[in-house]
Amino acid sequence: RLKETEAAKQRVASLRDQVESLGSGCGLSPLERRCISHHSRKLHTHEEEGFLNSIVAALQKVITSAKQIEALIQRREQLMDILSDDMGEFSEGTIDEDEFRSRSGVNGKLLIELTVSIVSTIEVWRESFTQPLPLMHQGKNYLLKIIEDAHHFSTQLSVCRVLVPMNVPRLGIDAAAPAATTATRTAFPARCR
Repeated sequence: RLKETEAAKQRVASLRDQVESLGSGCGLSPLERRCISHHSRKLHTHEEEGFLNSIVAALQKVITSAKQIEALIQRREQLMDILSDDMGEFSEGTIDEDEFRSRSGVNGKLLIELTVSIVSTIEVWRESFTQPLPLMHQGKNYLLKIIEDAHHFSTQLSVCRVLVPMNVPRLGIDAAAPAATTATRTAFPARCR
């Protein structure tokens, strides 16, 4: 019985170390980690082991989701850069309308798929918290950035009046809307207005 108790204490000590390491890695403050430790020490060894196992599992889930989100965001941002470049080339006359439609149609569908994957993965990530937290990326709430990106592309597509062969309404883009602002007139050549 004494060996079992000693083995359980070693497992608990190892779990405490994991909670400290994982908690630090996923952004738990020192105060939050101390609260977990303080609470766990009030429990009997077998209860503490179960409690700490559940904390480790939750922290691992948060870290895994965060890594998935980061990879998806990187792919989405690269695609956003490609779409912006394509719009720039089209507005400069470097590529024709058919080429622009072809490129933006394929990339637009990928953008939609990546965006949906990001939002779904953020939902999984948020399940680990007692209240929903914003997913911050480079100091900005990424869900708000997605909305701003849709508005940005909506404006550019509206200005050029190009209907790309993708599900444009799902992005909230009205490609047939007229562009009448002075800013858009100066930002794009006459053939795009």
